[in-house]
Amino acid sequence: MKKCIQYGKSGGVLFRVIEIRTLHIRDFTEEKFIQNIGCTRDYTVCLACARNYLDRILNNKYAIYQQCIIFNVMLLAGIVMTSLFFYTDGALRLLGEAAIVCGVLGLFSLYRETRCRHKTYEMLNEKKRLKKAAWEYLLTVLPGKNNEMDITYIPVNEETQSLKNGDLMILYHLLPEIAVKVYMRIHCINKKNVGEPMV
Repeated sequence: MKKCIQYGKSGGVLFRVIEIRTLHIRDFTEEKFIQNIGCTRDYTVCLACARNYLDRILNNKYAIYQQCIIFNVMLLAGIVMTSLFFYTDGALRLLGEAAIVCGVLGLFSLYRETRCRHKTYEMLNEKKRLKKAAWEYLLTVLPGKNNEMDITYIPVNEETQSLKNGDLMILYHLLPEIAVKVYMRIHCINKKNVGEPMV
């Protein structure tokens, strides 16, 4: 039985994931990228880690306040600049107005994202809520890059097994030929007990 990726405890939620490695190549006309399929790995997140992460999402108002401070400072600075340079320099006044717009949009976006996330979790039962929190926590622990390559993780579960090639391509930003290979690999892997709490 695999142990928790963070604390080494036994039991928890087991995830089988397929790694996708993407190398971005930038030229003057367009952005291209090269992809390949990495390993298929199993990771476990213990229920304590999942519960802690879920609690941070649903009840940690301090983190939200910290994010709000940035946009509030931007909004306040914009108001000060606009009022100071309202009748003088047009460029600084415009900069202040831009800061006000960015601050307001940032606060609105943060509120909408937080509210949407809370609603998503509130609609789930306890088992699905812990499973979703465990998956999101796993993504924060796993490395996002390997040298210059970005790493994407695709879970092997009932949801991804029900997707078609095109759905995988759009959802995980895959090249068409990589989406076909991922589809084939997902359907070849034995998914017994994957994504379910283990005793």
